[in-house]
Amino acid sequence: MTVQPQRDAHAYPATVEPVVETASGRSRSWLLRTPQIGHVAGGILALAITIADIVTPIDLELAPLYVLAPIAAGVGGAGERGVWVWTVICIAGAMLRFTGLGDPTLDRGSIHALGVSVSTLLTVGFMVGRRARANAQQLSERRYRRMFDTLAVAIWEHDMRPVKRATERLRAAGVSDVRAYVAEHPEFVKEVRRSVRITDVNETALRMMGVRSKAEFFQNLSDFLPEEDQSFAKCIIAVDEGHPTFASETRVRAKSGELIPIMVALSFPACSGLDRITGSIMDIREKLRLEAALDRTRQELDEALRAASLTELTASIAHEVGQPLSALTGYAHACRRYINREPPDLVASRELIEDIMTAASRASEVVRHVRRMLDKSEPELMEIHLDPIVAEAVHLTSREAADTGITLISDLNAQGASIRGDRVLLQQVVINLLRNAIQATVSAGRAKPCIAISTMVLDDGIALEVKDDGRGFSEEAHEKAFTAFFTTKSHGMGLGLSISRSAIEMHRGEIWISGNGADGATIRVELPRA
Repeated sequence: MTVQPQRDAHAYPATVEPVVETASGRSRSWLLRTPQIGHVAGGILALAITIADIVTPIDLELAPLYVLAPIAAGVGGAGERGVWVWTVICIAGAMLRFTGLGDPTLDRGSIHALGVSVSTLLTVGFMVGRRARANAQQLSERRYRRMFDTLAVAIWEHDMRPVKRATERLRAAGVSDVRAYVAEHPEFVKEVRRSVRITDVNETALRMMGVRSKAEFFQNLSDFLPEEDQSFAKCIIAVDEGHPTFASETRVRAKSGELIPIMVALSFPACSGLDRITGSIMDIREKLRLEAALDRTRQELDEALRAASLTELTASIAHEVGQPLSALTGYAHACRRYINREPPDLVASRELIEDIMTAASRASEVVRHVRRMLDKSEPELMEIHLDPIVAEAVHLTSREAADTGITLISDLNAQGASIRGDRVLLQQVVINLLRNAIQATVSAGRAKPCIAISTMVLDDGIALEVKDDGRGFSEEAHEKAFTAFFTTKSHGMGLGLSISRSAIEMHRGEIWISGNGADGATIRVELPRA
């Protein structure tokens, strides 16, 4: 467990501060070094020595001083390459005297001195350059080790060479389908798993597995992978087939015995061997806890939505069926009054009985329609005319309007224009709009209240408008008018406009508040023509 990872000396620049070990084992920097400082130091010394060598007499030997330039470059942080650059420059500077600059006198002693200077420069350049390379490699190793140990993700390194050797033995023995062999021979998987050693781990991995030091960490995969693990068999296949990466979810057993769910990702570099395969290990306990909590919340939300849907459906049924039942009650009371007269008014009673039968038939249609919605059946769309539907809705609400002193004014101008729709749904929309208009108009307390309903033919459809004499919508009511269960009435359910909008949208139409003010509101519906 004391194996130290090796990294390329050129993986990081060799031009940073040197690191010195203190008694406590920690590192500190004693001099800031950068490539610029190294090159500047080497350049200044090389230039100064060259100038001095040129202008001084030949008998004053300054060439040996050139060794100071590559040394200064190396100490300053120019790196191995920088050291050799300044070594070559200094050799050229030493030879300038023989190019005609300065005193060009040549003799055996001068040539000997030049040779000694060049040899010395090469020797110093080699030694300083090698030292710069060693420093760079050491610094690169320190950086890697610091990064390796402080990563927030757990990392451990594996020696995967036994896996490759095991699969090669299988193929040499005549096994052509290693994938099938691995699936059929779990004892082979366990044997290979025992042979995979853990070569290094970082501090995060130690904390996750509850181990105090690297020396105490598990020696091989079998020490912490449970017997029922299925992920390693897939890893064997990945190594055998030469996959560049491998990732899987599994569980590992911590030192305390706790099974920890993890996500493991391995990388198999093509340019290096399998002796040090790095695995990134992510503890997914929190992730699984969050997913479980999310699932519980989703289930609770589904139950709440089902309850809300049931509540809305129950309220919708009560709202839809309540209107024809209310009409039935009103017609029945009126019919009884006519029959109790002396003599009984049989003509009016017969008319009311017809109205009762119509209202009862409508209630039956509403119930049948609700049952069809529960069965998720498609609406019964057929080619229909809108004006007769509106006229029937006006008739069904006329007695309620008359009882409250409201005058209903019809202006139907869509004769002959047809749409494709569900007659029951559309008639319910018109009744909802009329009843809302009646209630709004009553609450305003007008002297001569009236409600106007009109239809008109458009270029590509038919429009319906219902205008009342109420107080109009407040700002909040205008924004939420079509929201289910929103109502400004003390005994309202807040479903009339919501149901109406759903029905109109089912017919690919639109409904909105087209006019709103102190003198009343206007609801407009537009439907496409057939």
